[in-house]
Amino acid sequence: MSEEVELSLDPETAIEGGGLVDDVDAIVKTANYEMWTYPGTTTTVPALKLVLVTDDEAVTEQYYSCGDARKYAPSGDGTRLIPLSGAIGIQKDSNVMTLMGSLVAAGFPKENLKGSNCGIFVGLRAHWLRKAQRKIKPSDKDRTVLCVTEILALPGEKVRAKTVSAGNGRPSAGVVDTE
Repeated sequence: MSEEVELSLDPETAIEGGGLVDDVDAIVKTANYEMWTYPGTTTTVPALKLVLVTDDEAVTEQYYSCGDARKYAPSGDGTRLIPLSGAIGIQKDSNVMTLMGSLVAAGFPKENLKGSNCGIFVGLRAHWLRKAQRKIKPSDKDRTVLCVTEILALPGEKVRAKTVSAGNGRPSAGVVDTE
């Protein structure tokens, strides 16, 4: 039997990380819909789950709620969102629609969002930043949702370099081959 190892509570031995990912460049490695339970509650809802990998190889799972479990459900293979009980659309104030709005604002092709196939996001490289959620009731806690602020490469594309100064005060951009 191996010897049990103990961690230190000394603040000088603490490591970076943990908490919520924010203000990072990351690629979507996997995407699927699944039933998800809000942390600290028993409320289960359909959600889009994105597995993101940052430039420094940190992996995070990010869930975007889609709305009421009585109205929507993941497809059997988890690639699509299926309406229940006569639902005709996804709730506008849901986290998944907040994400979709940020994607469109950053230049994601709107025509690719006509269905709910989440496989279209795999390979997306973007800059991600937390934005405040809209409060439904004044008593709601301050919460954030991870959104896209800049698309670095659509799935299948080479990464676009971030805008930088060319030394002449004018911005320039290039393409970086990361394949």
